Amino acid sequence: MFKGVPIRSVMRALKVLQIINNNEPLSMMGIAKIANIPYPTTSRLVRTLIVANLVESEPDKKRYRPTSLVQSLSNGYQDHSQLVALARPYIEAFTRNFHWPLSLCTPVGEMIVIRDSTHAISPLTFDRYFPGASSPILKCGSGRVYLAHMEDGRRNDLIDVLVSSGQTYSSEIIEQARSSSRSRKIREAGYLMNGFHQFARSHSRTNSIVVPIAMECKIIGTLSVIFFANALKTEVDQKALVTALQETSRKISLALADSEL
Repeated sequence: MFKGVPIRSVMRALKVLQIINNNEPLSMMGIAKIANIPYPTTSRLVRTLIVANLVESEPDKKRYRPTSLVQSLSNGYQDHSQLVALARPYIEAFTRNFHWPLSLCTPVGEMIVIRDSTHAISPLTFDRYFPGASSPILKCGSGRVYLAHMEDGRRNDLIDVLVSSGQTYSSEIIEQARSSSRSRKIREAGYLMNGFHQFARSHSRTNSIVVPIAMECKIIGTLSVIFFANALKTEVDQKALVTALQETSRKISLALADSEL
């Protein structure tokens, strides 16, 4: 599917731009730390983005932020606005019933991006996530569910690209992502219970459950609920949350199918 070797400098520049765009103004050291790129390389990349008018430094501050020109990068992009609009009533209903915040996610390149969430209306929100927030596919539950629903060949091709993109992954993460048996178990279960939510600031105290959203037997997104690990103390509690999450996904899929008629 993918031929040739990705240009590492381009991948790094895009990564730096995403980081600057998804955070409050950051220092050069802050950007380098989040990107896991050496400071001198980060400095050159940021200055290149400044020359391209995609990034600017704050007046009298050594912090960097995106310019309005960044919006031009989305021209022509067909987003998941219909999915978001149709899903909104159902994810709100889920949070009203169970109180936990729910996120609607879709894949974009090497990232899983939050398209919508109910963090703003949940009384149990501990880490606030907004549309546009993203996590690497190989390092989050939604990404693992997405990969599990791909054909083996396409999944391995995508993993090859992700591994060569400059992001650091452990051999265990890569091996698990490539595992056909692990992917089959996720598909058969219909959900993933993720006991370690890496991108939550309170990750040591949280779990997540992720289910796929499918249309015509093809995964188009995921629903992810994050909750305190000690909140669901029994299998009955966990099963109730999983069932409600799967039912929410089913309703969204049906609404999408009806909208196509």
